[in-house]
Amino acid sequence: MRLGLGALTFAKRGLDLQIQYRLPGSHVALGLRYAKWDDTTNSPLTGEVLSETTESLAGATAYWIFGPPDASTWFAGVELLRATRLLTTVADGSEDKQSVIAPMIGGGWMGRLGPLHLQAGLFFSLGKRLKTQTPDSSEENVVFDPQIQVGLCF
Repeated sequence: MRLGLGALTFAKRGLDLQIQYRLPGSHVALGLRYAKWDDTTNSPLTGEVLSETTESLAGATAYWIFGPPDASTWFAGVELLRATRLLTTVADGSEDKQSVIAPMIGGGWMGRLGPLHLQAGLFFSLGKRLKTQTPDSSEENVVFDPQIQVGLCF
């Protein structure tokens, strides 16, 4: 079993967790993922905050791990995540919240250093987009899941 803490934890009001379980001798790791972070959009002229965004990802993961459990190796996988975005305009407090269930594909690299588990990967949704709009601001992008994690192996 692996428990990882990701880089999004260090974003404003961020949290980035992943837990994985891999049966002995198996190439498959199943897990759960949760990430949440805040972001702001500032005026390029004044630096004033124009909008605040809270984004989150939560759901199940399944990875095919190409190498043995204690080695550094590549992995490929699928994720089924609920992506949510809350966009708030600072000037008038107007909000828009959207969610989408996003099947995702991707992969990356994972390694082990003693009891530490290291993982870096990138997953993209299969055409799912999040679009939020208020009277003063809008955001639209493809749902994606960046992963840079350090964790413990049990």
